[in-house]
Amino acid sequence: MRILNVPSSRIIQYFGAMSIATDTKVFVVIMFDRTARVLFGCSADEFFDFAKTNPYAAMAAGGALEGEMLAVTLSKPKNGNAQHI
Repeated sequence: MRILNVPSSRIIQYFGAMSIATDTKVFVVIMFDRTARVLFGCSADEFFDFAKTNPYAAMAAGGALEGEMLAVTLSKPKNGNAQHI
């Protein structure tokens, strides 16, 4: 799993499970296990492995989630094990 360092501290929207937008850029979203389990019924690693063997899986998932929007609020990690973007 890759971790992105987002330079902007102001994240405005989270689009589906594929990208996030700041005031100036759009970035690929990291799919965490909890989100992947809710959306796809499997862990992020399992979905990644499935998408490697089925090239259209990620595109189909993106198409299914297109237009779904929700607000995201970021907070400091409570246990110190997470990296804040």
